[in-house]
Amino acid sequence: MKRKFVVLLGIIALIGISSSAIIIINILSYQPDLKNAPEQITINNHDFKLECSIWRDFMPCIGDGCSNHEAICSVRIIDINSTTFPEDIDAIHFWAINQNDIWHASYFDPAFSNEQYIRTENKLSFVVRNGPNTVNWAKDTLVDIVVQLKYNSQLYLLKASDQPILFTY
Repeated sequence: MKRKFVVLLGIIALIGISSSAIIIINILSYQPDLKNAPEQITINNHDFKLECSIWRDFMPCIGDGCSNHEAICSVRIIDINSTTFPEDIDAIHFWAINQNDIWHASYFDPAFSNEQYIRTENKLSFVVRNGPNTVNWAKDTLVDIVVQLKYNSQLYLLKASDQPILFTY
């Protein structure tokens, strides 16, 4: 009797996992084509490229504000031919792609540090926090960073390929 109960619980667990997997696959199928995002784009006669630094913080720390070694990414969208970044272009989504692992944050997510969303000269800069902290996101792993820009209700993707994950010690 006990064995039948354990088998029944296992079947229920598998059904639950498979239906969750279907939901995750459906959500992922609505993502834009991140893999084929361009490395340079033109919007309203402005040419843009993406620069970024991604790292995991392993600095010693004591207290409540300590890092859990999560990934952090500093993003800079550069207007190549201009001295001022347009006010009407915004970054609204961020993705870091490590093979099949995808870290995503949107402008409305607390991980997307709005207090550090800064326009200076020909750059729009921001920091995304609370990224992955697993072994797959190891030092020197190359990841692709993609941002989605919005201009006049149009959406554009911009990518920086093969960005190495750095560590701070």
